Amino acid sequence: MNKLLKVAASTAAVGSALAFAVACDKSPADTQQEAAEEQKAAVQNYEETRAEANKEANAAQREANEKALEAQQEANAKIGEAREEVAAEGAEANVKINEAQRTAAVDIAKARADMRTWSNEKLSDIDEEIDKARADAVKASAAEKARFEAVMKDVAVQREEVREEIAALDKRTAAEWDTFKTRVEERVEKLRDRVGDAREAL
Repeated sequence: MNKLLKVAASTAAVGSALAFAVACDKSPADTQQEAAEEQKAAVQNYEETRAEANKEANAAQREANEKALEAQQEANAKIGEAREEVAAEGAEANVKINEAQRTAAVDIAKARADMRTWSNEKLSDIDEEIDKARADAVKASAAEKARFEAVMKDVAVQREEVREEIAALDKRTAAEWDTFKTRVEERVEKLRDRVGDAREAL
């Protein structure tokens, strides 16, 4: 559009020049040549102006692209740093978790061993009571011995049940130990009472 305006302006200038030439006694040929040179100069000036504008636009675009690339690279760097920090924190957290789990495993293993020792001691106490009762039964009459053996048979069944429960201690969780300990104590006390009653009946 600007080019057309400039060409139109140049054409108008040619007309004006011709009219001026007539007024100034210039020949039409000279006037036309001057007008053509002016039109050529105007077109050349337009082309140079457009080329300069394109050059500036391209330079501005390159600068914008470089800034955008720089901003993207900076953002990527920050994202990378953030990810590394998260990864480092996660690794540190995993180390602490694993350490806590190992400590807990050791503590549980020790507690389970202590519980097993306690349970076996309770069972040994019952065995000792049974041995004393059998020693007393040696002097008893045949009828007393028969009654005693009947009780001892039932005691043996209950003792085996307690032994099996103690043997299954490894399957118990730490949360179940209090219940387990209470149950073993109750069953051992019942066995002790049974054995004591049998001894008194001799």
